[in-house]
Amino acid sequence: MADALRPLSLLLAAACLWALSVLILALSGLGSRFAAAPADTTPPPLPNVSLTRSQSRLGPLSDYAEVGARPLLTLDRRPAPALAVDGQAGVAELDVVLTSVLITPRLQLAILTDNKDGASRRVRVGETVEGSNWRLVQLEPRKAVIEGPSGQRTLDLRVFDGKGGTAPTTLARAADAGQQGVAPKDVTAPPLALNPQVVVEPIGKPQPLEPAATQAAQDQQVEAIRRRIEARRAQMRAEAAAAGSSEK
Repeated sequence: MADALRPLSLLLAAACLWALSVLILALSGLGSRFAAAPADTTPPPLPNVSLTRSQSRLGPLSDYAEVGARPLLTLDRRPAPALAVDGQAGVAELDVVLTSVLITPRLQLAILTDNKDGASRRVRVGETVEGSNWRLVQLEPRKAVIEGPSGQRTLDLRVFDGKGGTAPTTLARAADAGQQGVAPKDVTAPPLALNPQVVVEPIGKPQPLEPAATQAAQDQQVEAIRRRIEARRAQMRAEAAAAGSSEK
């Protein structure tokens, strides 16, 4: 019969049996031997705890002076000498040129190029230029305003003025070369167009064939192709005949 019961039914039966057992124990006097606590009973007082100051096990800071006098990460175990900072270093003028401007809804950035070493520095609006006390306070499409110890300066965007660059390649003059094959001089190559049209001419012009020779060559090619087709057809007929005889 127990095999016919479902697991849920067995679980409910076990819960009912447990509740019935607790009820029987309660009716038989479960817990009646414990008396109620009297009303005038006061809890005992808490013990007094005294705290004493203990000396730190690390010791005073003077014990660690040797760590600074003989650092572990230097080869000679000597501290690095402190470099004297020039008070006029931050007051010096910033010798830079504004070379790029980037303005987006989320970012305003300028690229400054140092005239001394050619290094580029990226600085955002409100940030200080690296290695100086100058700060970028305003940025526009073609200028930037920086502020430093000596006041504000306006840097205009550097644009190409047409100066500089590489000179055109010098070629030789054909008239000075003559017929001796000597490389001529002082000839400037013409500028390249934006969309040059290159025309390639063959080195040597092919000699046209005579009409009779051309017709004969074409006839020979046609005859050779016709012979190959006939040979292929004959081979296919022979293979088909061989296959038919083998089936019989």
